[in-house]
This record gives sequence, structure tokens and C-alpha cells, in this order.
Amino acid sequence: MFSFTLSLRHSGLGQLRLVGIRLLLGLMQGLALYALSPVQGQPAPLSDLPYVLLPLQLTVLLLPLLLIDVVGALKGAALWRWGLLAAMLLWALGVHEVWRQGSAVPAPHFSLFQKSGLLLAAGFGFFIAESLLLAGAADQRRMASYATCFDTTWKLLLQWQISVLFVAGLWLVLWFGAANFSLLGLDGPKRLLKQDWFALPLSCSALACALHLYDQRPALVLGGRTMLLTLLSWMLPLASLAVGGFLLALPWTGLQPLWSTGHASWVLLGTLLALVLLINATLQDCRADHRPPRVLDWSGRMAVCCLLPLVLIAAYALGLRVADYGWTEERVLGAAGIGVAACYALGYGWALLRPRHWSERLARVNVGNAFVVLALLLLLFSPLADPARLAVQSQRARLESGRVAPSKFDYDYLRFSGLRYGREALEQLQATYPAAAQALQREYPLPKRGEEVAEFQLASQLQVWPAGRQLPPSFLMQNWSATAESWRLPECLRYAKKQCNVYLQANPVPGAPLLALVVERDDRGDAVLMRQTASGSWELTHTVSSKIIRCPGFQQQLQAGSAWQLVPSGRQALLIGRQQLQMSPLQELLIDCPADLP
Repeated sequence: MFSFTLSLRHSGLGQLRLVGIRLLLGLMQGLALYALSPVQGQPAPLSDLPYVLLPLQLTVLLLPLLLIDVVGALKGAALWRWGLLAAMLLWALGVHEVWRQGSAVPAPHFSLFQKSGLLLAAGFGFFIAESLLLAGAADQRRMASYATCFDTTWKLLLQWQISVLFVAGLWLVLWFGAANFSLLGLDGPKRLLKQDWFALPLSCSALACALHLYDQRPALVLGGRTMLLTLLSWMLPLASLAVGGFLLALPWTGLQPLWSTGHASWVLLGTLLALVLLINATLQDCRADHRPPRVLDWSGRMAVCCLLPLVLIAAYALGLRVADYGWTEERVLGAAGIGVAACYALGYGWALLRPRHWSERLARVNVGNAFVVLALLLLLFSPLADPARLAVQSQRARLESGRVAPSKFDYDYLRFSGLRYGREALEQLQATYPAAAQALQREYPLPKRGEEVAEFQLASQLQVWPAGRQLPPSFLMQNWSATAESWRLPECLRYAKKQCNVYLQANPVPGAPLLALVVERDDRGDAVLMRQTASGSWELTHTVSSKIIRCPGFQQQLQAGSAWQLVPSGRQALLIGRQQLQMSPLQELLIDCPADLP
């Protein structure tokens, strides 16, 4: 019998009250996200206070979603305790993320949306924690049965997938409706849908509504879960044969083909993760009355036998890279993944030692590994096992022990990838190694090796407008990678095979510096305004949203040679024809296309 008991029967809240609370949480989340986003070309509030902005963004984005899931299952005191604990953890994660950056990265890069790794890790960790919490609430005990944990986890997973699809479908319907109004010459609905003050609260409220709907209709989730697990379980025999064949082929091919790929460890970990998923999809809640067909049961046993060899090969591959080049942040994360994989491989092997009851043992292994993953995430996102700190210690030890010559050491790795720890290490090393002092002076981030654009290539990557105009030789000869704050420049000025449009002033003001507006063609990055100095070199002065520059009306005016210039009053604005575009000195802007373009 399907064991979903996370309903209102245990909470004492009425249906209307519960849906009201959830909708209110979604609405408040949307309004808070809007309050923390840039509006009308102005920087986001608190952008100069990263220790406040990023933790607040992380809390606003995840905490309401966590509360929406549990508000119908936890009673007053337990709900408040969970909300307070989650808020404290989210805030601590955000503060630590800003602290570990130190002064290695400029303030604009402290936005949460530049930290996808932190967001994914926090979301995944809280998903595991909330599954265990709701399962315990359903069984009314601290540690729920595995069957309840399994049901709750899959319920949450599918509930979120369906809810996200619901929001996507809602927006599809709204855009079709707005498009129909546009056919009549009524563009008001389309402009309304582009406004953050409308879109964010609507999306968050719709997500909260969908979560409530499917929470109250578990049969909808049950049907989807049954179909999905059935399909996945019948993939297990094929996966077991494929992985088993791969392992049997290794004695004849050797391991060298794996090492030549450069990413063998990650491929092997992905394969192991797929096998673990398929094994659990086959055994499901591990109850005695839910035995899979014999072919699937034996396929599961065969898959378990493949797990440990995969872990050993992945660990060996990672060990070779570490021995040759030391630890990096990616390798520390890879080692953490191998550690979790080893727990699954050894645990499942231990379960298989009792063939008749191996599924019951596997259930205990899964619950134990859930706590292992939570503990590991907390360690990795704290100073105790911060991958950047461990990587910097390893690289510094290689330099000081003589395993790598000072002339061949990658000081730029410490400067641009080591964050606070790397910068502090360079400050301590600069007295002994002059290259460390030079690395400290370089601007963030350094162009990737092998991708810098050569001088003779730059002209072929730039399309100059108005047609027939030529860029000054000083523009093509300048070393853009060495320019102050070169990370803000369009990629076409630093990397090969990147294309840009360059708009020169059609009628330069006599005696004033020549201006050039550079816009990438692939819809990435902001447009930048460049100014020629008295010495002939070029410097970056302002940025403007590339989205608005690419609006058809502006593109036509710029390419046709329409006059553009800085607003004479000295405001931070660019005058193109009769339109004024807000600019900001070296800050990101988000501006929508005006509705009254010709």
C-alpha cells in the first residue's frame, strides 16, 4: 500500500489555511527576489555589501521552498525549529562563500547566480535532509522506516518535477495569449510579462500552488512514479551487461585508453551513479513483498559486483593525476565523489553477502549513505575541507618541496583559482619567488592559455560600422589581455574565433576622444564603451546592456551610421538618435527594449 501520510490529517490545518500559507510564502519569495534584482538599469540593492547580498539571495531563494514542503506536515514548534535551522545554515553557507572569495574576485561577481555550484549543493543537501525529516514526521518517530523514506524521497522528486513543468506550461500559455494580443496591435500583455515585478511573484506563486496541488493528490505522483521506476528497472539488465563487458575488456585493452581521455574518473563515477540509480529503481522500497522478477534481481546482483572495480579504477586514475600535478579544486571534489561511491560499493557488496536478504541490508546502506553525503557537503562548504584551501596547500607544498621548479609553477592558479587562500599564499611566497609578486598584480581573470587572440587575427574578428570606416591601428595593436579589468572586455578582444560588432562615431566631436562601442555577436556579455586616450591607447569607460543594443531598432540605426554620443549634460547615458540609454561605469545593467523604437 502506498504509504504517503504527509497530509493535513496530521497537521490540524484546514485546506484553505494551508493553501493560503503556501501561496503567501510563494508571493513573498517572488517579491523578495524582485527587491534584490536590478531595476531600470540600476545595480541590485546591497550590491556593495556582498556579505549581506549573497546570503540573503540564497535564503530568499531556498528557504520559502523548504517551508512550502513541510508546512503541512510539521506542527508549530517543529516547523519553527526547522525553518530557523535552515535559515541559519543558508546564511552561514552564503557568508562562507563570500569570505572564501576574499579580494580575489571583484564585488559584482558575488551574485548568487554566479555561484551555481553553491546553489546546487545547498539544494541537493536540503532535499536529502527534508526527505528524512518528512519521512520521520510521517512515521512519527525520529528515524522512519526505509519504505517511508523511499516513498517520501520519490514523492518530493516527482512533485518538484511536475510543479516546474506546471510553471513552464503556465508561461507558455501566457506567452501565446500575449502573442495573440500582439496580432491585434496590443503589446501591453507582452510588455507586462517582461516586467520582473510581475514575472517573479507570479512564477513563485504558481510554483507554490503546484506544490500544494500535487501534495494533496498523491495518486498523481504515484502513477508517475510507478511508470518511471518500471521503465528504469528494465534498463538495468542492459546497463549491467554493458558495464560488465567494459570491465572484462580491460585486460586486453589496458588502462592507457582511459588515461588518454583526461576525464576517466568523472566518466566512471557517472557510470557508477547510473548503476546505483537503476539498482534502487529495481528494488524500490526493499520490502519482501516487492521482489522484482528474477532477471532483474540477478541483473542487480551483477551490477553490484561491478561497483567496486569502477571505484578502484576511478581512484587509481585520480591518484595518478594528483601524483603528477597535485590537488586542484576539481580533484578534491572528485575525491569526495569517489569516497561516496566507495561507501555505496562496499555497502552494497556487504549486502550481497546475504543473498536471500540482500535487499533489506541495502536499505540500511542507503539510509546510512544519506547521512554520509550530508556530512560531506557540510565539510566541503566549510573551512574544514574547503576544496580551494586543500588545493592551495597541495600546490604550495609542491613548490616549496622542489617537486616543481619555480619557473614552471603555475602561480596564476593560486591567483585566480585559489580564492582567498591562493592570494594569501602568494603574499607569503612573494618574498622568495618574484613570480608570485607578479601574479598578485595581474587582473582577474587571466585569459586561458592557447586561446589568446593574436594581433593579426583581431581585425578579422571585428565588423566595423558604419560600413567603410576603419579602426585606428592603435586599437588593433593594443594588448587587451593586459588591460586593467580585462575580464570585463568582450571575448572577441581576448580570445580567437570570437566575433564582435564595433560601432564608431559617425561624426566625432572635434577635439574630443574617439569613442567605440563594442558588442559581441553571440548574445553574451554587455556592450562596452571604449575611449581613446591622449597617448593613443584605449580604455574601458562604461558598460551598457547588450540586450538593448541588440534591439532591431538600435541595430539598424547604428549600422546605418546614425550619430551617437555621450549625453552632453554629463549623465551616464548614451544618445543614439533620439533615444537615451542608461550606462554604468563598469557595472552590469539589465534594461529591456523600449516599446517606442521606430
